[in-house]
Amino acid sequence: MEFLNTVCLVCGSREVEPIGKAVSPPMPEIIYTYFNCNTCRSRFFDPKEHCVDIYDRNEKLSMSEHYVHAEFKPNSYWIREVASITAMMEGPIKSILDCGCRTGDFLMHWPKSIKLTGVEIVPQVAEVARERGLIVINEPLEQMLHLTKYDVVTCYAILEHLSSPEKVLDALCKSVSEKGLLIVMIPSFQTWKARLLELIGQQWHQLYPPFHLCFYSNEYLSKFLSSRGFQLERRIYSSGGMFNPFAKIPFLGKVWAKIMHLLDIYSPLRFLPIFDHMYLYYRKIS
Repeated sequence: MEFLNTVCLVCGSREVEPIGKAVSPPMPEIIYTYFNCNTCRSRFFDPKEHCVDIYDRNEKLSMSEHYVHAEFKPNSYWIREVASITAMMEGPIKSILDCGCRTGDFLMHWPKSIKLTGVEIVPQVAEVARERGLIVINEPLEQMLHLTKYDVVTCYAILEHLSSPEKVLDALCKSVSEKGLLIVMIPSFQTWKARLLELIGQQWHQLYPPFHLCFYSNEYLSKFLSSRGFQLERRIYSSGGMFNPFAKIPFLGKVWAKIMHLLDIYSPLRFLPIFDHMYLYYRKIS
């Protein structure tokens, strides 16, 4: 009866049930209820469970990140992603929209001949990207009235933060041109790592309320995006550099990190749901 009015943050269904509790890492005195939706099979936290100004805290967290004040340097991670997207695209790429672009590091890896646009809601962070010569929209994507079409639309590590995800997902879909690509990266609870931690009673590091709110099931994303004319081209999983049992042992930690880096890039294991950073590459076919 305590959660009678709780609805799924992802799909809006009332067929939800609490499945556990999670301590808020930045506010350990606060504990959030972790919910499962029996309709869309996604999981979520209710941002209204505690009186926390999420926007204000998100903005302060963004400004405390080291990358905001760092000088731009080419990054091998983004170089590989650019190469992968370019190889998948049928024809030349003339325009890219990066939703949640931060300071524009990803966009900076593309040729300047391409129309490079980012969406960033934190004003100070958006200004850094503008100073780098990028087009930056400083308002939520779902509130933009006239969406331009882009050949490639990307959304890395953003969807889990949203309190109105379907509005943003719909706006992302509308922003992709015909035969264009939509790429998202999200934490997946439907992976061996997440399930193992749950089994042994250890809190999964992606359970980070109130900053991480939504955890989308593969079933939900497949249904939502296929209904809007998208076809899944590729799904890969990565450790994100966050799994290192030898992190406190300098030499072994570096060796392990290098091994994981190579596995993330070259191993066929990246197509199996082992680690929890999930990359989805969709093509708009209709």
